Amino acid sequence: MADRLMEGIRVLDFTDFLAGPYLGMYFADMGADVIKIENCKTGNFTRNARPKDPNTGISMYWNNLNRGKRCVAIDLKTPEGKEIFAELVKSADVLIENNRPGVMDRLGFGWEACNEMNPRLIYASISGFGQTGRNAYKPGYDLIAQAQGGAMSVTGWPDGEATRSGLAVGDMFGALNAGVGICASLYKRELTGKGNRIDVALVDSIVSAMEAKIMTYFNENHKIYGRWGNKYSASSPYDSFYAKDTTFVIASGTDKHWGLLCDAMGHPEYKEDPRFCDTETRKKNDKYLREVIHAWTADKTAAECVEIIDKAGVPAARIYNVEDVVTDPGIAIDREMIVKVKAPAAHPEAGEDGELTVVGNPIKMPLTPMQYGQAAGDIGADNTEILKELGFTDEQLADFREKKVIN
Repeated sequence: MADRLMEGIRVLDFTDFLAGPYLGMYFADMGADVIKIENCKTGNFTRNARPKDPNTGISMYWNNLNRGKRCVAIDLKTPEGKEIFAELVKSADVLIENNRPGVMDRLGFGWEACNEMNPRLIYASISGFGQTGRNAYKPGYDLIAQAQGGAMSVTGWPDGEATRSGLAVGDMFGALNAGVGICASLYKRELTGKGNRIDVALVDSIVSAMEAKIMTYFNENHKIYGRWGNKYSASSPYDSFYAKDTTFVIASGTDKHWGLLCDAMGHPEYKEDPRFCDTETRKKNDKYLREVIHAWTADKTAAECVEIIDKAGVPAARIYNVEDVVTDPGIAIDREMIVKVKAPAAHPEAGEDGELTVVGNPIKMPLTPMQYGQAAGDIGADNTEILKELGFTDEQLADFREKKVIN
């Protein structure tokens, strides 16, 4: 078995919904011992999230985000539950939580308390608006981040409404930003021996991703960047176009690309056309540019257009739906973005091979490749194993179960 990049690192995943579980999934894929901590009575909300198996009601959303994690479930409102959580904190390298600010303090496990228990702990909080500031008290989901971070104002068509991205980009950016902070803090800990406090807000993560739009405001007389549809304001043609069957995209990022595209279309004279001779003139004459491109695409399928343009060395692509993505061998097989994980024993969703299909990890590291662990088990499936590792006895576990501290 190849070396695993985060082997020996224990991560407590005390999160729900998307950002925290997604980050914990990354660490599990890299070999960390990720322990999913849930309420022993209800489990995580996402255990009931769609998509679900139509026959069993089991959430594949849950299975994808929590693969490779061990599951412990406790009642944190009891003294015994707090004792178990404290022992988990003492044993951990990283704690990730995404409760509203103040919740962890009320439970007795805020940053200061956990740092006192374990000075080497990296403590990461992911929330809508962060742990500080006038908005910290507000709840925040991905939609709120996209709206208040400005992303919706620049997404959609010029004459349409502000639009949410089809992906939960606030959650994803928040997760990855927290991950960068955690990895940097683990490195720093090797030098200092001390843990760190990490505070990531979903809104901040969107604002950071708005960088060019915000810099336009400050450097172009407070110009407010609007919605451009599929266009890109800095290049042309960089947009979606019609073929005879459907749409596709061309990403001509430079004047060189435009020249190659002209040759591919069989119209080298367009390179010298004063309407199209450089990026700025093409942007100003977008209406005419689209006319000449559509005159060429009108009798071709999107696949034919992409093949011709691609061979010319200009970036182009069909617009895939989900089925296209998961059946494209270049994505699903070559890049291992659709993978199998071992199912828990007798899992009703497992195929004949005892495996479940999930989305692969996009980070490729040949010397330390991702290794996908088993799909997450039932609520508290690993209670006995984990609590015994922490030093609790069989008698204590029996007492915990009798008092319903664990399930």
